Amino acid sequence: MRDGTGRMRSCELRNDSKAGADWAVMPVENGEPMFGRRCGSEQIARYVAAAAKTDLLRTGWAEDEMRAIES
Repeated sequence: MRDGTGRMRSCELRNDSKAGADWAVMPVENGEPMFGRRCGSEQIARYVAAAAKTDLLRTGWAEDEMRAIES
């Protein structure tokens, strides 16, 4: 995602279940992690990431065209 000033934001999903920590959702802005949120399943982690994307789109952010093509 990209805002009008050029800031870029993405979201990483991490499967930490082998370490006993379930899934993590980690928003990243300009390459720097912002925070992390633990989720009990991949489905919940994907829901949290999708909700964050919806909020950004609603507040003026836009999908980065190159990232959308790669997905």
